[in-house]
Amino acid sequence: MKFKVGDKVKFLNEKGGGIVSKIISNTLVHVAVSDGFEIPVMVNELILINSNTAAQKYFDNEPDLPPANISDTSSQNFNTPEPARKPYDIPAGIYICIVPLDQRLLIAGDAEIWLINNTGFDMIYALFLKDINGYLGNDYGSIPAFSKTNIQLADREQTEYYTNGVLQLLFFSDFIENIAAPVNKEYKFKAVKLLKEDNYIENSVFNKKAFIYKIYELPATDSKDVEKPASITDVQLKRDSLIHKHKIEDGFAEVDLHIETLCEEHVSLSKHEKMQVQLDYFTRCLENAISENYERVIFIHGVGAGVLKLEITKILEQYSFLEYFDASIARYGIGATEVLIYKKNK
Repeated sequence: MKFKVGDKVKFLNEKGGGIVSKIISNTLVHVAVSDGFEIPVMVNELILINSNTAAQKYFDNEPDLPPANISDTSSQNFNTPEPARKPYDIPAGIYICIVPLDQRLLIAGDAEIWLINNTGFDMIYALFLKDINGYLGNDYGSIPAFSKTNIQLADREQTEYYTNGVLQLLFFSDFIENIAAPVNKEYKFKAVKLLKEDNYIENSVFNKKAFIYKIYELPATDSKDVEKPASITDVQLKRDSLIHKHKIEDGFAEVDLHIETLCEEHVSLSKHEKMQVQLDYFTRCLENAISENYERVIFIHGVGAGVLKLEITKILEQYSFLEYFDASIARYGIGATEVLIYKKNK
């Protein structure tokens, strides 16, 4: 993520925060903290806390912080909700969304973080992200009915922090028969889902592919009569399975993860981009195999420097019902991993 001088930030791995006082490089900045000192901090250890949210005038207790530079058009859209509109063509509810900037590489590069309010209520929200020692206050503001607001532009490491958090909500309408109770909703999804291109779906909310996760669904009480278009259902958002392409026999598949078999334009990709393509294909095949009750899958990843195998192992460690080990050397050499699936992930 790119910061600018004057940005208000919080530390990801420890308490506190401050103001960006100097840009050292694309990966390092100086942060001025409350005791007057400036400290160097890696940008991937910071979260941007915008000071121009709709609720800022009520909650801001630090009036001495530098004001946002209103001439900076790169950040004007953040935390500025869209005006109220008709319902989006997704199921009603509150969503957190990750929208890749580069639609050609959905699982690499920077992404925008959005909140969608697809309900008939105006909404005040507070978003907290889970930290090792508690929760980091990430953002707060208001979103009109059937609108969305931009939370942050984040790099790929920072997007993982949005997989686990708490969203607090208050709902308002000019007239309703029954009051909607305040909401304190915890949510969590596996970070590996962000490494699956299939999870970034076409939609009319952004008119580009996005990862869209429902955090909360209101009880069946509408605040006003609204036109309800046909919605994209959760089932319609899923794509076809990949694992059947690699089926050897019932319950068994072999998946070749060599980049030249996965991507025709691999020569033009960087090492990082190649890795993301391979990990995306791996996770998609793995979850397909789990959902379709496969018992055994061989992933052929090659030897190389061992980085791909290490990343695959990190993903496999997140599944308690899997067993994995080096596949038969006699048949596959030393560049393959065998995965045994003991039960379906529900």
